[in-house]
Amino acid sequence: MERIVIIEDEQILRENIATFLNMEGYDTFVAEDGEKGIELVQAMKPDLVICDIAMPIKDGYEVYSTLKEGVDTEFIPFIFTTAKTQKWEIRKGMELGADDYLTKPFSFDELLNSVKTRIDKQNKIIKSTEENYQLMIENSLTGIFILQEGRFVFANAKFLEITGYGLDEILGEKLCELIKDSQCTLNIDAKTSLNIRKKISKEFVINNKKGEKIFVEVYGGPIRYKNNLSFFGTLLDITERKMMDKTINDSMILAEAEERKRFAADLHDGLGPLLFSIMLHVDLIKKKTEGIKDIKELTNNLDELVATAIRSSKEIANNLTPSVLDDFGLTTAIKKRIDHILSLQEVEIEFNSSLGTERLNKIIEITFYRIICELINNTIKHANAKNIKLSLTIEKNILSMNYMDDGVGFSEVEPDNTKMGLKNIEGRIKSINGHSEINSKAGEGVQVNISVELDKV
Repeated sequence: MERIVIIEDEQILRENIATFLNMEGYDTFVAEDGEKGIELVQAMKPDLVICDIAMPIKDGYEVYSTLKEGVDTEFIPFIFTTAKTQKWEIRKGMELGADDYLTKPFSFDELLNSVKTRIDKQNKIIKSTEENYQLMIENSLTGIFILQEGRFVFANAKFLEITGYGLDEILGEKLCELIKDSQCTLNIDAKTSLNIRKKISKEFVINNKKGEKIFVEVYGGPIRYKNNLSFFGTLLDITERKMMDKTINDSMILAEAEERKRFAADLHDGLGPLLFSIMLHVDLIKKKTEGIKDIKELTNNLDELVATAIRSSKEIANNLTPSVLDDFGLTTAIKKRIDHILSLQEVEIEFNSSLGTERLNKIIEITFYRIICELINNTIKHANAKNIKLSLTIEKNILSMNYMDDGVGFSEVEPDNTKMGLKNIEGRIKSINGHSEINSKAGEGVQVNISVELDKV
């Protein structure tokens, strides 16, 4: 049964129209002014609106304009009724986009003919549109789905192919339960899209029916589907692309590690012996010129400079590729790095790790080690912090890192070049499909939380 909202300030006419249309098989709802009419239409989402023009509070033109601004009311057919007969007034209503215009007094036959014409026309448009959409959607190479109140009401063949489910298995089911999205991130984003009437575009990791993790890209936004506000989404399987990206990224990380190792070896085996030879020659000069005050002072300075250069080259080589990371793993490498920093800097570092001697994927160890070193270096160079807290934990196959300092922090309005280190960290985490959350306020330090599912790397 089609639903019709009647907005008319004359009570007798309002009741007569409602009674007549009820007798013709329509379900009617009435409002006595424009403001109440708008609220009624927004709540009922009828198949047709019949609205007087001259009304208190809001006139018919205002009602029409307001409804046309709403996502779920803009396409509802609209008939104006009025006692005004000037051509310019009729033209104004039609120019706004009204579907028909009845001048009072009108007969019930005129009213019924207009109502039937508008509803039949709208039904034909809806049917034709749905058929065309159905044909296009079913033959799409992209997964397509529609949600109402977080539950599936439609999914095309490609969506079913990607997720591995049958249509009867998903209709009426909640999105987050179906794809085993424990945090309902996709469902939350879809709901947000409906609330703010904006589209979303985001990448997710979901589980298919077999429990296999697949990478998907979702794009969608609000639509009206079968007269209800719905979320229309497209789902693209990007697993192959992500695996390709991962292979390239892993190769780059390992190549960088090997290049660092080679450069460190060149420093140790090439520059190191050369500097040591210089030190021996300086010692020989000191013995040959013993007793000559001016030369002694120069050779002592030279001896100190060479010793400093040797220490620096060793430190650079170790920073480039700490052998302890390859030999003993992430926890031990970080402890060694912290011990070295504490010997040179006036800062307290509290480090806790539940990893023990457990070895992780080499890519994970390298990435987390570089991130932690960068965070500590940023804190020492820029934050003027006195205390750093760092923890590493593994729970349910998720590696988490929590970092906090009591430095100067930063505000969101600061220029991007002041936060380049943090952007580099976000890039590193994204490269291993991890999640990062960075919080800071001026004068309140920095807090960084990082997590990655180990079986996604």
